[in-house]
Order: sequence, then structure tokens, then C-alpha cells
Amino acid sequence: MGKQSVDKRNRQNRMMIGISAAVAFFVVVLILWSVVSRSDFLKYGKKAFQVGEESYTVAEVNYYYYTAYYAILQNMQGYVNMAGLDISQDLSTQDCPIAEEPMSWRDYLLKQATERLGENSMLYQEAAKNGYQVDEAMQTKIEQVLKNRTEDMNISSREYRNLSHYLKMTYGGIEEEGLRKLLEQQYMAEAYKEAWKADCTFSEEELYGHYQEHQYEYNTYSYLYAYVGNQQEVTEELIKAQTEESFRETTKRVLGSDCYEILDVPGSQLGDGTTEDLMWIADKSRKSGDTYLGKSGEDFYVLCYLGSDDNGFSTGDEHWKMVATAGMKEEKSEEWKEGLIKAYKWREYSGMKIVGCR
Repeated sequence: MGKQSVDKRNRQNRMMIGISAAVAFFVVVLILWSVVSRSDFLKYGKKAFQVGEESYTVAEVNYYYYTAYYAILQNMQGYVNMAGLDISQDLSTQDCPIAEEPMSWRDYLLKQATERLGENSMLYQEAAKNGYQVDEAMQTKIEQVLKNRTEDMNISSREYRNLSHYLKMTYGGIEEEGLRKLLEQQYMAEAYKEAWKADCTFSEEELYGHYQEHQYEYNTYSYLYAYVGNQQEVTEELIKAQTEESFRETTKRVLGSDCYEILDVPGSQLGDGTTEDLMWIADKSRKSGDTYLGKSGEDFYVLCYLGSDDNGFSTGDEHWKMVATAGMKEEKSEEWKEGLIKAYKWREYSGMKIVGCR
């Protein structure tokens, strides 16, 4: 009996040692997880931005920041480096050539993010005050966005634990619950803005005056573009080509490639009305086949004018009224937004310093 009692105690001791080891391991894992979670919270959960009564964390501002970032990469595709954007380097040290004033790429993306988030937040708060709620249509949109992000996760070359993990790694800290909140605010804001714009009406006289003042923006233009670098002889030959057919043939012959077709582009996308290119293209005396020599840095390019369309403004077609109405509503909504900005103070906090920083 004595020997059996000793063996039993030994087995119990070994069992207790095993249980203690398992508990110790679990505690270590729990501590590590707690440290990592706390570290993430301290970073991504830090307050960065406030609009009126709504405050936003680093993770929430990051979502808008990286959404703008990915949109630029997609739009530029193979021309990212030409635009002065090196994604392997710190964006805060790179000048952004597409910004209206001198700033780094990080500052540009931060500006895009806070402007979009700020507008959505103001309109969301106004919508909530006016009884708006997330309806079935908005919920359907939200579920579709989450479905799209899940599909993105599934085709990614990396492995993720779940959607929240994917979002966190891709958009700088946001998780599924946080994204749902931002999307709810966005769709309520959009619904409220569209309802406000729908209530705006204008007389035909107002529409006519507005279109006449903004013709260069609303008219669409078509032209051909040939990049010639610093080849002076080529430039002279293209300038002499005073018809569309001749310009195409000359470009093919002297450059060995086709010219680019720029078709039906609204004047608002060509510039701000003061650049030489736009002033030349929008000149009412312009006729098909006219050519123009432009310069970008040390290189030259030649344009060949094809024609323009004034949306029926000169012929009595009603389409111009639709264009003018949309333009006036957008103009009025911008004035309305400026008024809201005065009512809803925008504040930046210390967390903003780490937005866009992985």
C-alpha cells in the first residue's frame, strides 16, 4: 500500500506540473496578446481628428488616407514614377506635383483624407439631426463593400485570419466594426446631400447666365496630342500639318507611332481657364486642324484641334440646361458646405502625426 500511495502522489505531481506548465504557457500567450493589442490600441485608437461632436481615431483617418492612396495608384497605374511618387520611399519626403500648392505626397493624401472625412461627418451629423437613419438601401451598399473587401482578401497573395485582419493590415488599423461605422456615416451623408440638392431649383434665366459664364468648363473638346521631346525638325513638320488627316499621317511618319486621341473632354478637366493650353483649345475662333506647340519642362508636344460641343447651347438643344442645373447645384452645395464648416469646427489632435505611418 505504501508503494501504491507513493506512485499515486508521483502521478498527481506530474499532472500538476503539466497543468501548471499549460497554465503558464497560456498566461504568457495572454500577456503577449495583451501587449500587442494594447500597442495597437495606443497607436490606432489614438484620437486624431474631430468634427463637431464626432471624433475619429488614427485608424479611422487612416482608412480615408489609404483609400485616397490606393485610388491614386490605380488611376496612375504604370505612370506612378513619372508623377514623382516612389512608393518604396517615405511619402513625407517626396514633393507632390499634382497638388495645387507645394506639399509632400503625405500631406496631399492627408488633406484628401481629412476633407472627405470632414465633409461626410458634417453631413452625417446634419442628417442625424433631421431624422435620417441607415435604411435598407444603405445597408445593402455596406454589405456590398464588405463583400468586395472580402473578395480582395481572398485573392491576395498574403494570408489573413479574417476580414478585420485584412482591413487592419491594408488600411492602417481599421477593423470590420470600424469600417461599418464609417460607411454608415458616409451613406447617410450622401443621402442627405442628394436630398438637399434635389430641393434646389433655378429659373431658365439663371441657368442661361450660369452656362454662358462657365462655357469653357461645360463644353467638351476633342484634339490630337503628339509628344515630340526636343526634336525641333519633327515639331516644325507637325505644326505645318493643318488637317486632322495630315497630322495623323505626319505623326506616324516622323515619330513611328500614332498620336493620342483626346476626345470629348470637358473644359473643367483641361485646366482652370488660365493655362495657355486651355485658352488655346477653348478659343471660340478655333477651327478643326489648327495646331499648337506646348512645352512641359524641357520637352515639347503638339496639339491638333478637332472640334468642340456646347451641349446644344447654341442650337437650342435642352441638354445644356441639364448640365447647367447640375453645375449650379454643385456650386450651391459647395457654398452650403462652407457654411457648415463654420458651424462644425474641425480639430486635429496628436494622433494625426502618425496617420499614414505604418
